[in-house]
Amino acid sequence: MTFFHTFRLPLRRRPLHTFGHRHSSSSTNPQHPIYVSRSTNPYFNLTYEDWLFRHKDVKEPLLLIYRDDPCVVIGRNQNPWKEVNFDALRARPGVPFIRRRSGGGTVYHETMITRGVPSIRSPVCNIQQSNLNVDHDSFTAAVVDEFRKEYGINEDVVEVEESDDLLSIDYIKKGMSELPTWEWAYGQTPEFTYTVDNTFSWGKIMAKLHSKHGLILSCTLNVTESHLSAEDAEHVFQLAKALEGQRYGFIDDPRMPATNKAALSVSSWLKTVMS
Repeated sequence: MTFFHTFRLPLRRRPLHTFGHRHSSSSTNPQHPIYVSRSTNPYFNLTYEDWLFRHKDVKEPLLLIYRDDPCVVIGRNQNPWKEVNFDALRARPGVPFIRRRSGGGTVYHETMITRGVPSIRSPVCNIQQSNLNVDHDSFTAAVVDEFRKEYGINEDVVEVEESDDLLSIDYIKKGMSELPTWEWAYGQTPEFTYTVDNTFSWGKIMAKLHSKHGLILSCTLNVTESHLSAEDAEHVFQLAKALEGQRYGFIDDPRMPATNKAALSVSSWLKTVMS
């Protein structure tokens, strides 16, 4: 199993001379207990982690340490529209959000009824707040030392490079290709219902959006205190039907029958609340 251990110990700087060899072989099964990735590619590290988890003997202790380029990672069964602040994410071009294959949580919350697994707020801090001399190598060495003591392990660390040999492993190659796709990132989202309301110059509207696997199953619109004509109101209600089957958050404008001012305003609002 993948190992994570919380502990207190002095974080002293030391050379990583105990790092014995590199993992560059396309061996079917991992044979060692301690791995440190030198890649900062989150798609590689998350896929390699999953490969280790599924191919390492579950009875043996396993430690993998890696760090990633900036990214937002959500758990396997989480809802990205509940967990990710997409406005903030879009303000940082090049920072992706990735759905990993294991469980766990993220940090952003918003009101939404969902069958996904919500994040639990936990206090976190940067370890350098306690020790300014800590860097990645010294932290890694300290974790490795503690892991060895805990499990009585004397083996060297295996350094992991994003090598052609590893990338040629079918499981890793397919996994890295799948993580960035819409089908995985959004299409694995559990079923949820999102109810929102808004006030326009012509009246109030409530929308109830029901989605599963990233697709809109239904949209119910309820208009109150309306000053719309029957014809204009019908154009608004046609939007609900047009949304069915579309990708939540990725609305196809040509399919939206927004032919008057009221319908256009509702269409624009719905796209905003789903973004």
